[in-house]
Amino acid sequence: MGFLMTTLALLVCIAVIVGCIVGVVVTMKSKNDDHSTH
Repeated sequence: MGFLMTTLALLVCIAVIVGCIVGVVVTMKSKNDDHSTH
């Protein structure tokens, strides 16, 4: 169970980090698109 909990915690941490990176990338892309279109 300890190993399972550790793996689950790592997956959650990775998911949060990836989510933050994706959010930043999407924000930057949307800003660039808005700037280029307008």
